[in-house]
Amino acid sequence: MTSRVEIMSMNRRRFLMLTAAALAPLPALAGTTVMGGHAFGSYWRALVPENAGEERVQALIAGVIAKTDRLMSPWRADSEITRFNHAGSGRVSLSPETHSVLQASLSVARRTRGAFDPTVGPLVARYGFGPVREGQAGRWEDLEPLAAEGVKTRSDLTLDLCGIAKGHALDNMVAALDAGGLTDFVIELGGEVAARGRHPDGRPWQVAVDGGGGPSLIVAPGELALATSGLGEQGYEIGGRRIGHIIDPAQGRPAEDSLRAVTVLCPTATEADGLATAFFAMGRARATELALREGIPAIFSLPGGGVETTGGAEDFVIGETPA
Repeated sequence: MTSRVEIMSMNRRRFLMLTAAALAPLPALAGTTVMGGHAFGSYWRALVPENAGEERVQALIAGVIAKTDRLMSPWRADSEITRFNHAGSGRVSLSPETHSVLQASLSVARRTRGAFDPTVGPLVARYGFGPVREGQAGRWEDLEPLAAEGVKTRSDLTLDLCGIAKGHALDNMVAALDAGGLTDFVIELGGEVAARGRHPDGRPWQVAVDGGGGPSLIVAPGELALATSGLGEQGYEIGGRRIGHIIDPAQGRPAEDSLRAVTVLCPTATEADGLATAFFAMGRARATELALREGIPAIFSLPGGGVETTGGAEDFVIGETPA
């Protein structure tokens, strides 16, 4: 019965002759202003009403960035994650916020059967993309005792939440703007997007899924978050093969390029970020199978051109824009 449902869903998938490499808010229009800055080696941008108050928005976002960086950056010697990675085995203490992101990462790991794995930091570093050079890559199951009882079972076990922490930060940015009284805005953090309310002219907020030289998809996500994973600029070539920063834990090496990029829509940016990372690591066949089975809205950009959608993602697409 399950196989029949998957086959039927697969037959209904829409193939759009476009390519999608990254997400970006549309340019500022009448009644709005754009602001932004640096964050986590990338950038953030917000499109807000003109009367939102730039200094206030900047301060709210800066607070989220500083706290997330202090807790979860593996690049900082004094971060909570780095202290955990250097600690010996035994009972360890994590802040409630870091613990919640660990729990979210393990949830994605279970759903994707380990395609998302927060213990792969040493492998990421081996290929030149990360700072977690101590320890050995483990298995995501090794972190279950940490999440349940606060116990680090091996001294060489490390934790790298980079594949999901940016989504968590975006959720906190949205929460900060909500608490600050903003009801209408769209915000992007390194290619991940969330929106609230409506544009000043009354229409839904719209974001563009970059067509990589071709037409771009215009998406109206409502209050769903969007996250994109792909090789982008974080990679290099050896022998004609593109080496990227996303690790396939099953193979212990960078993911094969069976996808150009993948964009996922979820109720939270944390979930979207983790699933987008996992889907790219899984590759086209396994990722689309899971997305179809769970009804996850996703847009898969194919290396040879074209976009394949699952889980009703096409319902969020309202048009195209010129390249």
